[in-house]
Amino acid sequence: MTDIRTTPSGTITGEVEAPVVRVERLIGAEIADVWSACTEPERLARWLGAAEGPYAAPGDSARVWMTSETVPADGAGFPAIFTLLELAEPHLIRFGFSDESDPDGVVTITLTAEGDQTQLTLEHALSARPGAIDQAAGFGAGWEGFLLRLDTLLRDGVAADDDGLYEALLPAYGEQVQRLRAG
Repeated sequence: MTDIRTTPSGTITGEVEAPVVRVERLIGAEIADVWSACTEPERLARWLGAAEGPYAAPGDSARVWMTSETVPADGAGFPAIFTLLELAEPHLIRFGFSDESDPDGVVTITLTAEGDQTQLTLEHALSARPGAIDQAAGFGAGWEGFLLRLDTLLRDGVAADDDGLYEALLPAYGEQVQRLRAG
């Protein structure tokens, strides 16, 4: 399933030194299934990346090898540390996000039942620091690709490749960054 478009479903707001990326997607699965796919390491690996370490309760930290490949090679992906901050089943997941481009971010995933589907809202508050805005466009386009994979995995049983979604959305997210810079 290809979902290429050039208009992002997300927004970049906040301050230049503390941007917030917000991406929303209606997921074609019931809320319990989406919750499970976001909190169980073996299911998380199928759309986001393999998790090493505990990932079940607040305070747990896992290294997640985030990858855009649906069938990643061993060691593929880039590592990010997810530290669980809050879990309120089945509606809220909040975790610290740390990688080389965002050392102290916070990601909040909110799930809302919409009949037999789930509205997923992901907010990534990037680390407050000079230059944070330079990473926002990439995170917006990247999270959209991951959420596409989650949606297709739960709808079709197979996570779709993003087939260029990141590259297609990056310029539009870049325009949002420029508007935020301009004030």
